[in-house]
Amino acid sequence: MDLTKNEIAKHITDVHHLAEKAIPDLRNEIKHIIQTQSTNKQGIENCLDRLLDFAFHPKALSLFKELCRYYLDIDPEATHQYVRFFKDMYENG
Repeated sequence: MDLTKNEIAKHITDVHHLAEKAIPDLRNEIKHIIQTQSTNKQGIENCLDRLLDFAFHPKALSLFKELCRYYLDIDPEATHQYVRFFKDMYENG
């Protein structure tokens, strides 16, 4: 399927809007995790997974970094893996 420049631009805009909608909920979830000093690895990693989907967006990237800094004390190995995931997805392309 060959997409026109306008179709590609529309898809990019749609994904950007989707990120904008997701960011407030993600921000609240991270705030809750940090305020309650959660050590629930599955919950934190689920949030990091969702943040990775939107880490192209500066606000989501900032949240991703914030949660990684928090998670580093809980599980350094997993945190480093998430940083590698980010680099593979967004920096090595």
